Amino acid sequence: GQVIHNSARPLIAQLDDLPFPARHCLYDVENYAPQALAKLFASRGCPYQCNYCGTQNIWTFEVRHHSEERIVEEIKQVKQEFGATYFTFFDDVFGLDRKRAVQLCKKMSRAKLGISWDCLTRSNLVSDELLSAMKKAGCRKIDMGVESGSDKVLKDTKKGLDRKRILEGARLIKKHGIFLYTFFMVGLPTETEDDVEQTIDLL
Repeated sequence: GQVIHNSARPLIAQLDDLPFPARHCLYDVENYAPQALAKLFASRGCPYQCNYCGTQNIWTFEVRHHSEERIVEEIKQVKQEFGATYFTFFDDVFGLDRKRAVQLCKKMSRAKLGISWDCLTRSNLVSDELLSAMKKAGCRKIDMGVESGSDKVLKDTKKGLDRKRILEGARLIKKHGIFLYTFFMVGLPTETEDDVEQTIDLL
């Protein structure tokens, strides 16, 4: 008469042990646009505690990475097999490990892949060094979660950022000539009409 909840399976520590996604097994794969097949994960997991996000239920808070070599080989394979020249990194946060991200970008640049790409990151993770390496490697667009223009709401959602830091990161991205795409939310718990006005002002 008791519910028994089995413990979670251990995570795969070495992501490179996984094969490339079997894109060729998709039903009517010939009808997919090349860009639709050019989705990448350089990492899994996110250590941040944003309380509106459910990614920890999928990847957990533990961050694991593919090697730079593995990512470059997957890009080459998808480009050769499906003709893709525009890729998207679907990591929860690209550049969590700045040194590793810079190394990946340099490896992509040296490989002369002839591609463009975009990713999602946070304003507190960007730097001149990283953004310069990303642009040289073909990054054309960065998605950045802002969520709210109210420091109170940002604190309540455990975003770990404030307006000042968000603007600093946004200006740095624009400085490097990379297109900035931002996410906002209205209707968060504790939010007032004044908070919404602050969000519109920040936007």
